[in-house]
Amino acid sequence: MAREHGAIVHVRSGQKTLGKGAALRWWLERTGHDPRRPPGVVVLDADTLVEAGALGALRRRLCAGASAVQAQVRPLLRSGTAVGRIAGLSETVEQGIYDVVRSRLGWPVRLRGTGMAFQRGVLEKVAPHLQTSAEDVELTVRLASLGFQIEHAREAAVLDPKPLDENGATRQRARWLHGLLEVASCCRRPILGVVARGPSGWSLLSSVLLKPRSLYFPLKICLAALLWLVQAGGAPLWRILAWAFTASSAIEALGWLIGLRFTPERSDTLRALLHTPRYAAMWLRSVSLLRIAGHRWLRARPAPADSIKGEAAGAE
Repeated sequence: MAREHGAIVHVRSGQKTLGKGAALRWWLERTGHDPRRPPGVVVLDADTLVEAGALGALRRRLCAGASAVQAQVRPLLRSGTAVGRIAGLSETVEQGIYDVVRSRLGWPVRLRGTGMAFQRGVLEKVAPHLQTSAEDVELTVRLASLGFQIEHAREAAVLDPKPLDENGATRQRARWLHGLLEVASCCRRPILGVVARGPSGWSLLSSVLLKPRSLYFPLKICLAALLWLVQAGGAPLWRILAWAFTASSAIEALGWLIGLRFTPERSDTLRALLHTPRYAAMWLRSVSLLRIAGHRWLRARPAPADSIKGEAAGAE
């Protein structure tokens, strides 16, 4: 279908190394001497739906000198499950609030696997080093460690279909956690390089490593309460830590409340929040799949293409 619409298609098959990172490396090598190669590269998942004007907005960012750009990734719910709504709200909060704040401070944002755009030369510098199944996390860490800025493009948006059911979401998160462990194992030096960037680097690492918020948020609240009990003895350090965790919890709670303003079907999402313990349990179940998360068959069940197109039209 792509060829019929005039695209140049490269087919990769029979390769032992799986994953998007390996595919990107292969494609860059294959097209390295092609005089038709463009100076910019946009990476999309196969089921990603691109909103009108998104590619033009990413192109303008690259032409203005951006090294790497991340478009808004809007969740496309293929079912009305509570777990899907909570996941969608979490992504809305992360991108609509925290990434906006990072951008205004001049800090980088994380890459999200789809809706990513790069200067080809920048991507060529890091692609040969990609070796994990979480290429978005690895690209984020390696680019930041080299000093490249990842810009947040609110004016560009893509739709990312979510798994149809809770089992699919569990498998998806298991694969993500498996990739995260791979990054932590093979990218120690780049991670230290991001840490050395100071607050901007710490913020970036928190956005890729401190997942899921559904688990860390209640843990922070419990820790804040515990610290308030401990500080009753009068130790100034405990009091400072108690205030710090309380402020962090309050800011995060405010972020969730603000995020509800940007969420369609707000009443349904509010009801879904009652199922937050179930959402946290789903993440915990995904840990049990870590040993098999690298297998090709451990995939979220895809939706039929026609249903995705219909839902996308409804979302527009």
